[in-house]
Amino acid sequence: MYEEYLSQQEIQQHIRTVNVLMAVERVNASLRGNDPRHTVSCLINSDLQLPEVFPSAATLYHQELQLLLRRTAQGQLHQEELFVAVEMLSAVALINQGLEMGHLQMFGSSLQLMSALMLPSCGLEEVIPANTHRYLTLLTRSRQHKAQMSRDPGAELWLADIQEAVKQANQHSQKALKCELHQL
Repeated sequence: MYEEYLSQQEIQQHIRTVNVLMAVERVNASLRGNDPRHTVSCLINSDLQLPEVFPSAATLYHQELQLLLRRTAQGQLHQEELFVAVEMLSAVALINQGLEMGHLQMFGSSLQLMSALMLPSCGLEEVIPANTHRYLTLLTRSRQHKAQMSRDPGAELWLADIQEAVKQANQHSQKALKCELHQL
């Protein structure tokens, strides 16, 4: 009688697969709860092989992933969905982190701000390098306004807030350009 044994490599692959599935289930279970810090601790699990997660943005990850979870037909997120979502949310967290540290202190230069805004994972549309200063000004104002309205000094901008600031900055830039052209 022939018995087939698994090779060491096959056993390791099965163990990795089970570890990923268990880690994903822990994230899904955490998203059904109300503890953003626990969700971040689940996301940081190396078995998931996710992009960098910023613990300071725990609420952002938790709330956005909860929304994504509610939209799924099967009621759970998979590793691939988590990867894409975390990649985008980490880009948003990076922008918020820079705004929190005070204008250009974290970004160091307009170039670094543009790099964060233009990250493909961020998914922002119509980012124009010439408008960097306008983006910084409007993003800072938007964050301050959100903090005042929510009475939360640590309030963070969400992707929609950032996209809206980019859109407004572009509109302001277009209006200024039209005014200059009419004066010529």
